[in-house]
Amino acid sequence: SPILRVALSALTIATPLVLMQLGTSFGHLAAAPGIGLSLLLMLRARDLRGWVFAGAALAIMPLMKASALATVPALLLGAAILAPTLRLALGYLAGFFGAYLGVAVAWATYVVIRTDSSIISTPGVPISGTPLIVGTLLSAGIAVASVIRSDRIESLWASWRVGGRIDLIALTVLRVLLLLVGLARGRSLQLQIVDPRFPVLTWERFFERVTHTGSLIDGYRPLDLEVEYFDTSVPVATAILLTLLALGLAFASRAVSRGPGVRAFGAGVYLLSPILYAVWTTGYIRYAVQSIVWVPMGALVLVAVLREVRWLSSLVAVVVTLALALPLLPQAESSVPIARFAQPEARRELLKPEEARMLSALLPRDATIYAFGEEISFAGAVLNRADLTWEFKEPPGDIIDTLEQPLMTVYNPEDAELLEELRLNGLDFSDCVHLRFDASAFGVCRVFVPE
Repeated sequence: SPILRVALSALTIATPLVLMQLGTSFGHLAAAPGIGLSLLLMLRARDLRGWVFAGAALAIMPLMKASALATVPALLLGAAILAPTLRLALGYLAGFFGAYLGVAVAWATYVVIRTDSSIISTPGVPISGTPLIVGTLLSAGIAVASVIRSDRIESLWASWRVGGRIDLIALTVLRVLLLLVGLARGRSLQLQIVDPRFPVLTWERFFERVTHTGSLIDGYRPLDLEVEYFDTSVPVATAILLTLLALGLAFASRAVSRGPGVRAFGAGVYLLSPILYAVWTTGYIRYAVQSIVWVPMGALVLVAVLREVRWLSSLVAVVVTLALALPLLPQAESSVPIARFAQPEARRELLKPEEARMLSALLPRDATIYAFGEEISFAGAVLNRADLTWEFKEPPGDIIDTLEQPLMTVYNPEDAELLEELRLNGLDFSDCVHLRFDASAFGVCRVFVPE
């Protein structure tokens, strides 16, 4: 149904986890188009050149948001499942690494020149120095050779063909290798404990996180972000991916539908598995927002697979649409406090009413407040003053005149070193007061532009 397709498409930007990014941390949303563009190019590719361009398009994602690099192993596995031959899968990998590492090494070289550093390295890449340069030149060389229109190069590629069974075995080996590398890289990220608030060190904790159960839950609102929120994207993505896996295994026994079944599962892995991968490796759902955008498109993949059974595909489309739209219903009590981002009220008891009045008395009317440090952001919700504007990222000094005055900062005295970030942005602070209460402590300073 066109109406259901439009509704699912609208949900790509309407779910709370996506809306939460608007005006707060836009980088992951800016990285999302790279995923969609790469998938579109893969589906339309008719030759090796198209797959190389598709891989290069994916490089947009980590270049736009470095933390999105954590989900790349899952995306590469999805692309390898989608690729019908080993040559096309390798062309995709060469396109991605050639584009990403090429730009990254160019930037790293610039940094080395400007800072007199002796080692070329890029964030998230496990190699540096000479191996990094060699890997970059090799992948970039293969990618360039794949897209140049030359009779000699075309004949060289044409001569590199193997039998169907051998190619399938080699492609399967590549997929297994990508899976193992992804698991190893994921375990490494787990042990680093990217965010100590949301560790996922066991499969039991992972299951709780994707099903929105366990210790990080307040009713039905997860707490694996800076705010309590209600969003069904992760459970829906999990259900769709498992259904596509089941259908892929069912189609594997039918020669006629084996290819389409594998491609549908590959598209599902490409669109949805990065969400589960980010939750498993970091426990931090924000790192998967660029893929959460595409959950409705994953639903359309499932609907397309079931289109031969029209009533079933329509039923699935309706159920998924309602499930994703549930947090947006007026009675769901699920509105995300976008204007009060990062101000959960779960710690309200840490600030007694008389303590809240003392803190409030130090904050001038109509002030803009810059909050630093953990255990601080909840104060905005507790004070509940409509005249105060709470911010969680300091502005550059050259725009301070355009902001609402006066300017103040509220911080955790144990994290006082974070105030230096103000000076790095051309600001300064003075007239600081420390408040130490029974269960909390606050520092309050005036912020200004030094002359």
